[in-house]
Amino acid sequence: MDGPWDLLIFDLSWFSSLGEDNARKRKLLEEPLLLPYVLLVRQDQYAQLTTRVWSVFDEVLLIPMHRAELLTRIFRWVKIRRLTQRLEAQRADMEIFSQAIAHEMRAPLRAISGFASMLVESLDGGITPDFKKDLNTIEDLCSHANHLASHLLELAQLGEGGVHLEVWPARLLAEGAVKDCEEQIARTKARVDVCGEAPDVLADAVLVNVVLTNFLRNALKFQKPRGTPVVSLRVEALGRWCRFSVEDNGIGIPSQDLSKLFQPFSRLHRSDVYPGFGLGLATAAKAAQLTSGRVGASSIAGKGSIFRLEVPCVDATEDSP
Repeated sequence: MDGPWDLLIFDLSWFSSLGEDNARKRKLLEEPLLLPYVLLVRQDQYAQLTTRVWSVFDEVLLIPMHRAELLTRIFRWVKIRRLTQRLEAQRADMEIFSQAIAHEMRAPLRAISGFASMLVESLDGGITPDFKKDLNTIEDLCSHANHLASHLLELAQLGEGGVHLEVWPARLLAEGAVKDCEEQIARTKARVDVCGEAPDVLADAVLVNVVLTNFLRNALKFQKPRGTPVVSLRVEALGRWCRFSVEDNGIGIPSQDLSKLFQPFSRLHRSDVYPGFGLGLATAAKAAQLTSGRVGASSIAGKGSIFRLEVPCVDATEDSP
């Protein structure tokens, strides 16, 4: 089991002697890569397969089987294994690239901004208003690009320290997100209510917080001129899922734009009125995926939006490996 395998083929006796936990641990060592497990069983052994046994294997094959069919299935799984290796290598390269870009961008930007400030101070009184305005523009653009680099780095590093799934009261997670947005709530004079049921969920609290604070900050930000934000964060159990819904009375989103919401750099409103980089919801979507959750949204233009995060309830995960 310690070898650099691309595929493991079990029969029931070997799986039983090895032990389910050992087999499962070996597979987990490969994640996020897929190490395919194939189980060969006879017809009379089929009844011995429990739900937990089925969950370990990627395919269960009845024997006897024609050699050509068996080889075809093996080659298919090896091909899938190779594809996952290539995809993981590409993902790792992109992560390194995005982190390098974000890190390397910030140093020259700080230097440019610093020199522009020094020029303004040293030439103060001896430069034209237009020249001073241009130098201030350089500072503003450097600051803007530096913030963009920080957001890119946050997106790239999300989940880098691993995902820690634990049991949490859903209402505690909701109230924690509201507390983290207190400064913006006070500044906008918003009313934010937490309501609904409070099931326990299996989730990474940090990642859930990333999603909910992004939703709340958007709800407070995308408001009508001189409007007072009224935001509701509702928690409810829906079968095996717990849903967090952030509902606002803001400017809303046209229905044709909803499909673009969670894409990176997707900006649906004027940047001079609603500044940002279009990375907040993309970060939220990635955080939800990392904690086994899912996101969604609905909206009516001019009336408001509802952003949703769903994560598994504890009761729905008790029998899950």
